[in-house]
Amino acid sequence: MKKASLTLVWPEGGFQWTPEWLALLPVMRGVHLPSPAPSGPQDPALALEAALGGALPQAYADWFARFQPLRDTVACADERGYEAALAVAQRGRTGSSPAARACAFVFAHLGEWTAEWRAAQAREPYGHAVLGWSAMQPADFLAHAAAHPWLDHATLTKGVLLQLKLHGEAALEVLAWFIRTRLASRDPKLGTQALKLAAQMRVPGLLPLLAAQSDHKKVRDTLEKLAKTHPVAVLSTVIRQAMAGRSRAAETWALRLAHEWPQALPVALEALEPALRSRFEGVVAALNPVEAPAEAVPPILREPPWLRTDRPGQLPVLEVAAIATPDALAWPPELLARLQAMPPRPAPDPVDELAQWNSLPPEHWTFSPWNLDAQQLLARLGVAAIPGMVAVLSTHLGKWPAVALLMDTPLLAPRMAKLLRQSRMHRAGAIDWIAKFPRTAMLQALPAAFSAQHSAERDDARHLLRWLAGQAGPGGRTALLDAAGAYGDEMIRAATALLDTDPLDVLPGEMPPLPAFCDVATMRRPQLHASGALGTAATGHLVRMLMIGQPDAPYPGVALVQAACTPASLAEFAWDLYEAWAGAGAPSKDGWAFRTLGLLGNDETARRLIPRINDWAGAPGTRGRAESALDLLAAIGTDVALMLLNTQATKGRHKRVQLRAAAMISAVADARGLTLDELGDRLAPTLGLDEPEAAVFDFGPRRFTLSFDESLKPVVRDARGQRLKDLPKPLKSDDAALAGPAADRFKQLKKDVRSIASLEITRLERAMRNRRRWPLPEFRRFFLAHPLMRHLATRLAWATYDGGTLAQPFRVAEDWTLADAADEALVLPEDAQVGILHVLELDAPAKAQLGQLFGDYEILQPFRQLQRETYALTPHEQQQPTVKRFENRDVATGAVIGLDQKGWQRGGAEDGGMVREYSRDAPGGLRVTLRFSPGIFVAGGMMEPRQSLEWLTLARHSAEGSVDAVSFDALDPVSASEMLRDIDLLNPALSQPSP
Repeated sequence: MKKASLTLVWPEGGFQWTPEWLALLPVMRGVHLPSPAPSGPQDPALALEAALGGALPQAYADWFARFQPLRDTVACADERGYEAALAVAQRGRTGSSPAARACAFVFAHLGEWTAEWRAAQAREPYGHAVLGWSAMQPADFLAHAAAHPWLDHATLTKGVLLQLKLHGEAALEVLAWFIRTRLASRDPKLGTQALKLAAQMRVPGLLPLLAAQSDHKKVRDTLEKLAKTHPVAVLSTVIRQAMAGRSRAAETWALRLAHEWPQALPVALEALEPALRSRFEGVVAALNPVEAPAEAVPPILREPPWLRTDRPGQLPVLEVAAIATPDALAWPPELLARLQAMPPRPAPDPVDELAQWNSLPPEHWTFSPWNLDAQQLLARLGVAAIPGMVAVLSTHLGKWPAVALLMDTPLLAPRMAKLLRQSRMHRAGAIDWIAKFPRTAMLQALPAAFSAQHSAERDDARHLLRWLAGQAGPGGRTALLDAAGAYGDEMIRAATALLDTDPLDVLPGEMPPLPAFCDVATMRRPQLHASGALGTAATGHLVRMLMIGQPDAPYPGVALVQAACTPASLAEFAWDLYEAWAGAGAPSKDGWAFRTLGLLGNDETARRLIPRINDWAGAPGTRGRAESALDLLAAIGTDVALMLLNTQATKGRHKRVQLRAAAMISAVADARGLTLDELGDRLAPTLGLDEPEAAVFDFGPRRFTLSFDESLKPVVRDARGQRLKDLPKPLKSDDAALAGPAADRFKQLKKDVRSIASLEITRLERAMRNRRRWPLPEFRRFFLAHPLMRHLATRLAWATYDGGTLAQPFRVAEDWTLADAADEALVLPEDAQVGILHVLELDAPAKAQLGQLFGDYEILQPFRQLQRETYALTPHEQQQPTVKRFENRDVATGAVIGLDQKGWQRGGAEDGGMVREYSRDAPGGLRVTLRFSPGIFVAGGMMEPRQSLEWLTLARHSAEGSVDAVSFDALDPVSASEMLRDIDLLNPALSQPSP
């Protein structure tokens, strides 16, 4: 390896042409000659005239075979032969578009020929791929590639090489595009090849180009290789990119690189602008805090159990053979009856079938263990087929087919123990099996738990036994010791020792080493409540605790650290740990680093996760991570985290993530004994505005107050009450100690409000549509006393209700008192039921009176309420189960998809994966369904821009699952109006373009 240069100099020799790259460089006269040169004498003019004569080839291989040799010949021709061939080409290229394309390819150095063909024939569907190997300006090449995204990697690589040969550093934009698109490819090798090509470029602009894409691990790996010879240049570029962009991931990596090259850091910092240098020095200083004295560090971190010479928690060693419980099938009676009622299928002789089933390698079976084929086979062959079925399941490790719950067999016990301890996604399935067959699980786990040799299987077995003993109170321990008794007194004593071990001493047989990405010296270390920060050794011990914890059972020592350290510093440490893991390519074996965000994260962690969830959900390779991140939000569990999870459930960008978030919110509601609407009331965050003086932003000499408009957009007023466009920036005359934190608080507040405003307004509109009611105490709590929601409450018309009838309209005044329609003070009875009134509930005089009152106070409403469009079914429509008033109306496909946001639900996929229905629930177990065509593809992609509406149907869905068509007079007037309004206001389809 070359000696590292500790100067800021970066080579300027352009692209370094190796034989490998020269072999790929397209041949072009005056730029690159073929090697070896074409053999034998050949007249290029005659050869070209013959090639252009008659019909040109259509197949790409035939076309290329004809004109590539001509391109080589023209590149090598002497001046006389070239001029003769050029004259032939000038005549021939005017004959047809294919001839023009062929001449542009053969005379690739004449960029104007390529430009003329592209301008005239840009839409020609065939054969223009190779024109990327012609002389073009970088911007033209990028336009060519963008217009033809199907161009293959090999073709594009040659085009990029030619761009670098023709334009040098001016082609960096092409190189950046090439790297970016190759890294986004499904084939990881393409990104590696693109970066290998980039590493040959020796121009100053290369490093900023790579640093701008350093969020990708392969790019960071390339920069780290370049840093081995030019650390100062690379480090300076990386730090500048990180500090200018304020990316936490880039910042974390810059710190790691600086830690690897301490001797290069001073020179790199000198090359930075003062503001960027000062900012980075501040970040570095944060990594070297005042450390807490040893006596202040929690004992679990001063002397962790795994470092003690008299290591506690050592368990007896027993070498005993497992008691083999007999295989059995546990059929649910209704399933077995259904299988027996099915018509028999043609099958081979049972003896032959069983022999084949249990001997054939499982990957050769074609049926899925998720469907009735597996159940039918078990029903047909009985317990003798269990070994083969277990083998089939082993090829789907980590999956959870329901067929496993039918089999009580020792063969499944090790697999379920592994899933219980190591799998977050499939742990619930393992719990189901273990809970159904606990004795089988215990009898198999007991010998494995006390084997002499450490192994993952031994750790799995011990974890399973402790978990089983902790179930069902004391009964779990009793059941385990009873099972141990089948092995004798020694096993009972061993099992007792296992259960009586201090949870802090429950450790794996071998403590895992810190992964390479986990350099605690480059992370923000947790701060103790008392004084100082954890040292690097103590922080390393904390990391090991996080590593040995299970997905749903953290190592108990972590709780002791949480009690001793500030939550904010633990959250920052967890985020640095996550960034290091992500920077290392997010290895799945170290997924504990990602899960740590849920264990130690806070509101800020939740906010940072949201944009990443949206990005991950949109990329095929990271969709699973997006769903896992939703678990982290639920684990953080604060009001802000749950509010953001609820936002994903209600207005998520990606359907799969939205459905999972909705299921998780529903589970939270069930756990709290609440409906989803009731949970929504409690998830409306206060954002700290319930604190004294929270609505005041104090800059010292200047003070500003905060309120909110009808869309929950923050409104700032100065000391004179004058409304400002935004909170002003601090001035030199302001108190920096007050103004800086106040400005930061306002900035974060705006972000939070922006993320929840639409959700809360939609929730209130849905409450009006569904005619939801609140008891007066809850109305006070969730609206009048809520520092954010009361700003919306003042802009809505409310009412009390007697049963289903409106009793008393009112509004919330600016001082949070109540006033009736005549603007007189109003005191409600304590048993009042309050709701957001619907305009259909008012008669004409009452509507006019309320409208006048809101107009006098110039109250703007968050959604159309008093001025809402209303609709009614005709008498004929009321008597029918089908309404056809919208039949044949063409609406925009995007408008139909937007019904998701109005409480409608997408129907199931029909033939071809098309959705042709949306439905929404109505009071009384009713459901309205809208039918349309041609439909929307479930998988997305290209879809018709317009949908033709067909009809509406109404049905009643019973608790038993029956569906009965009913006439529309079963719908109340408000539900009918809202249903018709949703459809009538769908955006019409754009007119068809002229042919």
